[in-house]
Amino acid sequence: MRLGARFALSILITAGVATLACGSKRGGGYSPNNPNFGGGSGNGGSGNASGNGGSGNASGSGGLSNFGGGGPGCDATKAPSEDACVIHESFAVFVSPKGDDIDGNGTRAKPYKSIDQAIGVAANEKKRVYACATSGSFDGQLTLDSFTDGVSLYGGFDCDTWDYQSGTKTQLLGPSNGVIEIQDLVIGTSIEDFDVTAANATSPGAGSMGIVVGSSKNVKLRRLKVTAGTGATGVAGYTTPGVADSGKNGNPGKNQCNADPKGGAQTVSGCGFPESTGGWGGVAGVGTGTAGSGTDGEPNLGGGLGGVGEDPTLPGGWSCGTVGAGKPGKAGADGPNGEGSKSPGKVTASGWISSAGGFGTNGGNGQGGGGGGAAKAPSSCGTTGPNPPTGASGGGGGSGGCGGIGGEGGKGGGASIALVVFESGVTITDSDFVSVNGGKGGAGGVGQLGGSGSSGAPGGAGACAGAGGAKGGNGGHGGGGAGGPSIGIAWKGTKPARTGGNIKVATIAATGGADGAGQTSGAGAGALGLLVSEQEFQ
Repeated sequence: MRLGARFALSILITAGVATLACGSKRGGGYSPNNPNFGGGSGNGGSGNASGNGGSGNASGSGGLSNFGGGGPGCDATKAPSEDACVIHESFAVFVSPKGDDIDGNGTRAKPYKSIDQAIGVAANEKKRVYACATSGSFDGQLTLDSFTDGVSLYGGFDCDTWDYQSGTKTQLLGPSNGVIEIQDLVIGTSIEDFDVTAANATSPGAGSMGIVVGSSKNVKLRRLKVTAGTGATGVAGYTTPGVADSGKNGNPGKNQCNADPKGGAQTVSGCGFPESTGGWGGVAGVGTGTAGSGTDGEPNLGGGLGGVGEDPTLPGGWSCGTVGAGKPGKAGADGPNGEGSKSPGKVTASGWISSAGGFGTNGGNGQGGGGGGAAKAPSSCGTTGPNPPTGASGGGGGSGGCGGIGGEGGKGGGASIALVVFESGVTITDSDFVSVNGGKGGAGGVGQLGGSGSSGAPGGAGACAGAGGAKGGNGGHGGGGAGGPSIGIAWKGTKPARTGGNIKVATIAATGGADGAGQTSGAGAGALGLLVSEQEFQ
């Protein structure tokens, strides 16, 4: 009986070893459809008698490229499309649209539901993420960054059998600012067999981008289809409401025999630099002294001269009608219009931003009027007047109107860009990129009208009036924003290396925004949106 028992045990051990030897490179009982593949008991995927471990050898302590569970012949660098051996829990965290993030454990039998959850687990366990393709789409933005550096994403699996299906892509639907965002990778990532679709942009002027890669190395994209949504219409430039502030009327001069000989006080518009001021009225003559002239209005635009004080010695005599009255100020210049944007925007680490039209320049402040000339003093002001006597003082000039504020430039329309690459190393194989319509450029803001001028004030009896301030210049109109571009691949830095696949962009360019005057052509209008398969940005 003992001999028979020993003989039976010998046969059992021999049969077990024979099974291991014939089970293929992937270990005993291998099947990519069996989440418990491996040893006889089906626990952990070994090939030894107890079924605990993860090798395909007799000791049960080996593994697949130091992962365990798939057999000693597995090459851990292979993709699922290259070797079904790597479709195993030893290599990957599994995720399915019908999985469960709470009760799931990331195996084929109990996959997670969200790829984000799977990425986090895979980063901790130094594994990949396998996302199946036949049970609906995954929604939301995926982020690969320095915390998840080295995690790769693979799609194209049957959700029931977990077989890799050539030609099948896992669907990813995400926001317009990037369905997959890749930032600051050093180890890098491989992303294979996904159909990536970005939503249409809805925020004014926002773009839609499928994948954004920023400041990363070793990014490999294989067999992807990446579709960007439509860009949104750009924001119109701001228009300052109403009309700019008007000038202030001048202050009157005083009659003779007033104890205060000063002329009408200077007025100030409060427009800011260079300030518009009306000239002072001339200071009245005191005793036998000369009568003062009015001061000039500011800013000096070539007008607004102050009137000359009374001086009988002047050739041709003196009067308010000839030289004594202040002269009107000169109107402020209209501000130049802003130029329309001709740029398709720029690429940054976080994606793409639009280019706005130029601001209209503020109008110039109107010049203040000159103050009126004063009169000489009489011989006497009597017993109740000042002694020495004083003459009449000149009227003050009015200040000028403020210049209108220039219209803001319209913002560019949003872009539609399938892939944005910023200062990164990216290799693309057999992938298609689709971009659609960019958004219309925003219109330029309307330049504000300049403020009206003012009136000068009369001088005292016998003295001369100040002149009025002039109108402020109108603000320039803002330029229109450029239409949003439609670009397959946009990059700054190293151009992505691409083989195979196709790029499709929109066929009708997005229109640029009109300038603040409503003109859709000319220097102030925004340019049409760019239509190009690949575009480098500086």
